[in-house]
Amino acid sequence: SSAIYAAEHLYPMVLGQGPNYDDAKHQMELYAETASKAGFADADIRGALAKVYQMKQVHVAPTKEQAAAEYERGLMWYFDVRRNREMYGFGGDSQPYSFYLDHPSVILGSSEQVLDTVSRWREH
Repeated sequence: SSAIYAAEHLYPMVLGQGPNYDDAKHQMELYAETASKAGFADADIRGALAKVYQMKQVHVAPTKEQAAAEYERGLMWYFDVRRNREMYGFGGDSQPYSFYLDHPSVILGSSEQVLDTVSRWREH
């Protein structure tokens, strides 16, 4: 996997949008374990893990309902292309908008709701 390859060289890592909380956490743990086995110092591993990024679809509006309504056309246009769905870890099959609304990697809502969701990702 790319996490193993990156960890063996202590390269930066970017996670696609598809992984949920547990999958992202697993990738981080795998990276740390692999980097340790490769002989990197714990401090260097912690530093590398602090630089791991995960891409997200984010839209902020006064309410979650408004954000969802405003974002539907753009998100569905983008994910209408199979390659884009696959590139971001959502698989090849077309999905209804509700699938993306329910997916933890799509963050929509008021500024407070978005901040809360991003904070939960960071803490997990």
